Amino acid sequence: MNVRARRLGAACCAALLLALSSCVGTGDPLASREWLEASAGAVQVRSRSPGELEDALGWRLGGGYDLNTDPLRVSWEIDAQWATHDFDDGSGIESDISAWVIGTGLRLSADFDFLPLSVWGRGGVAWRDERPADALVDDLDGAGSYWGCGLEWRYSSVGSLGPAATWFRGEDDGPATRFVALNARFRL
Repeated sequence: MNVRARRLGAACCAALLLALSSCVGTGDPLASREWLEASAGAVQVRSRSPGELEDALGWRLGGGYDLNTDPLRVSWEIDAQWATHDFDDGSGIESDISAWVIGTGLRLSADFDFLPLSVWGRGGVAWRDERPADALVDDLDGAGSYWGCGLEWRYSSVGSLGPAATWFRGEDDGPATRFVALNARFRL
């Protein structure tokens, strides 16, 4: 539990530093079509067989390109998400599993003219890669799909911050995960 508390504290500090570093920008918020994103939050594995994975602190780094500059924008995005989960299969085998989800897809964002807020939804295809620390633990690698949503508060002309949630579902009987995070986006 102490390790998780330290990881959560580090994630909160990193998100705060990322947010503060973009407060110096000026100009039109849609002047640049390129953007980067960083997220920190909780990764919950909702189904995985065999064995169960504990919830873990997760990190996400991504970027994208706006295909148009209207208040209702379509963007192409690519990202990578990482978390290390504690594993227990009930038979006494305990291990850590590092899980990566790498995906690409589209995002639809809607800006509110009267408030510095945006809502967005995203979806696409992804690959999940598991790396167990113990060779006795089966890894479940495979393709799947992701979808998500979020709310952004534009606190400067190049930076925004807000909550986000992303779900991943592997093909067939693959793992299903949920990533709930604080998301910071920066226009380049």
